[in-house]
Amino acid sequence: KQGLLTDRQKEVLRYRKKGLTQQQIADIIKTSKANVCTIEKAALENIARARDTLEFLYTQIGRAHV
Repeated sequence: KQGLLTDRQKEVLRYRKKGLTQQQIADIIKTSKANVCTIEKAALENIARARDTLEFLYTQIGRAHV
């Protein structure tokens, strides 16, 4: 089973955290800047969906225990 993020998404986010631009990352991983943008966008969307899911679950669990 695959996790929340692909290995490539994690790699791109690690480079971004280090302050690299999308073009710099593209050069390092041998792809286009547009592809790095797509990878980063998908990663951030996955993270947002996970946050929304956790918020929903915590809200529902909290109500169930009241």
